[in-house]
Amino acid sequence: MKRLLISLRLSKGLAFLAKKSWHTSNLNNQERVWLAEQKAAAEEKKMKELQKQIKLEREREEFQRLAGKSKSGTGDRGRLGCIVACRGPCLGEFVRPC
Repeated sequence: MKRLLISLRLSKGLAFLAKKSWHTSNLNNQERVWLAEQKAAAEEKKMKELQKQIKLEREREEFQRLAGKSKSGTGDRGRLGCIVACRGPCLGEFVRPC
């Protein structure tokens, strides 16, 4: 029983520390830390999503560049370039897009 009272006295004696603004068991500090962790996690998720999007865009551009080189002489003229390149007997017919 005496040990219990002594331990309660010591814990009561140090209980004022939780009320200090710098103490880690202060609820305001715990809330601030939790909010900062949530914000950092959200920012990290956003950065990963942006990096993934940039990577996909670069791959798409690379595929388009390679596809443009593989066509013989057409280059990157787009839809109108294919129609203009199809002069001659195909003007009256259906012109398929490139």
